Amino acid sequence: MTVEEKMEHFKNVSLEDASKKSDEILTTYKRNLDEQFEKHKREYAENSKVIEEAKISEAKLEAKRALAKAQAEIKREVSNHHNEIKNYVFSEVNKKIEAYKKTSEYKTMLISQITSIKKQFDGEDIVFLIDESDKGLLDTLSKETSVNIEVSKTSFVGGTKAIIEARNILVDNSFKTKLSEEQDHFTISL
Repeated sequence: MTVEEKMEHFKNVSLEDASKKSDEILTTYKRNLDEQFEKHKREYAENSKVIEEAKISEAKLEAKRALAKAQAEIKREVSNHHNEIKNYVFSEVNKKIEAYKKTSEYKTMLISQITSIKKQFDGEDIVFLIDESDKGLLDTLSKETSVNIEVSKTSFVGGTKAIIEARNILVDNSFKTKLSEEQDHFTISL
């Protein structure tokens, strides 16, 4: 083989070797790039999932807050309407009481209350009280029940009260107390 042929052969072998090494380097580099790309894709997917879950949690929390706010507003409105209805009902009840107090049935009821307490605590020293608005009935009630009746210094709308001091008992048949009890237990059912 001539020097030129040897040189050509050396050149070809060198080029082949360099080409093989270059292909190996490129393949290794490409494989590393592909691995890094896949790693970045996995990390991005994981990060995206975490971010998505955080956004979903935040949206759920915001929805719960909005729901709680709406529920509180509804409860407040229902409570306001309940109070309006309650006030209206008891305003009407007070009007009916005032009308009832002008009837003969009211006087009969007062006599019945006084007589019942008198029988229940027979022989006891009893102080009977009527409301200031009923002082016009004082003489009639005293004559018909044969007891001492006083006009109360504090208004209790109507009805009677009886004080048995020896036993430290108050019998409260006043409309004010009964109305108060009814207002405390007043509910509206739907």
